[in-house]
Amino acid sequence: MKCEKCGKEVTGNAKFCPNCGGKVSSDQTMSPEQIDLDWLNGIMLRLGYKRDKEKEGENEVFGTHKTLHNLALNLKKPLGIISFQSFFVMKKAGWGGRVDQLAAVNKANGLCNISTWFYTDNTKIVGAYSFMPIVESLTERDVIVLIEKFNKEIDNALINSGISNYLPK
Repeated sequence: MKCEKCGKEVTGNAKFCPNCGGKVSSDQTMSPEQIDLDWLNGIMLRLGYKRDKEKEGENEVFGTHKTLHNLALNLKKPLGIISFQSFFVMKKAGWGGRVDQLAAVNKANGLCNISTWFYTDNTKIVGAYSFMPIVESLTERDVIVLIEKFNKEIDNALINSGISNYLPK
């Protein structure tokens, strides 16, 4: 996560920047009516993601990061959730390779607590999905903490399931 004031990296649970002392994120409680795509985009920016509007779907903000995987936040107010998704393009595999890819995705699901992995056969995309409920007392900090846990879990699953072996270098 980056400080809004000086741009230095700070840990996700820091409330103030150790470099300049600036406030890192808001702990202001948001009502479900206040939560919108601009608010979610602001959170992604503070985490170091760059918005990529060309890849966004309806009610979604999509971001890319220099060192982390992509992230899509989808606001699903009728369902009362914010979904988190990351996608990866798999290498083309023959029949035997496809079976191994699917086995790696299944193993990733066994390694994860807050995310579910999926594989789309027609587009050769693998990804992880999670969500959080939109509650009356949701704060920016709540969303940031879940995104950081989601990212760590994805990184662990990519390596320890073998999915990373099937991603382009």
